[in-house]
Amino acid sequence: MLVDEVTPKLLRGLRAVLDPDYAHHAFMPLDDAFGSAIFSKVVLAHGVVVDVAGLPMQSVVAKLGGHDVRLWAVHTRAPTRENSRQLRDEMIDTLTAHRPSEPLPLIAAGDFNATIWHGSMRDLLGAGLTDAADAVGKGLRGTWKGARLMETPIDHVLVTRQVRVLDVRVGTGAGSDHRPVIADLAI
Repeated sequence: MLVDEVTPKLLRGLRAVLDPDYAHHAFMPLDDAFGSAIFSKVVLAHGVVVDVAGLPMQSVVAKLGGHDVRLWAVHTRAPTRENSRQLRDEMIDTLTAHRPSEPLPLIAAGDFNATIWHGSMRDLLGAGLTDAADAVGKGLRGTWKGARLMETPIDHVLVTRQVRVLDVRVGTGAGSDHRPVIADLAI
């Protein structure tokens, strides 16, 4: 389970609820919107914080049934102003540039602040990633509740070809302006 926008205070609350069911973790709580937490039932290893166009991103390896799988905890800058739109695009472009150097099966999940039709996202998908929701015919599902007319699909689970998508659904997202993307995946 990946959670974005994790502050030290939020992490304490999450751990109180999730630690009994998720024995393995990778935490990067921050006092801004770019902290994250990964809760796992499988062993996590090789956790690092990667600089993505000036903002941090957790990258860990999950040990799944004898296979190592890389997980990127993605949260790009919200495109609220021109300079933040440019930074969001720079962040996605940085992920695209890193993608070919990753030899492991990859799951990149989180708040990309962009739909799959955005130019930088198309480039990222063109680097060998598939949107899990699209893979099972559920690509048009809103995840961000902040849009005026309809919810916008800006939260994604992206996978390489070695990761099989079994199902994807969107949760309610109580207490958040985002709905969680819940993906059932297999290696």
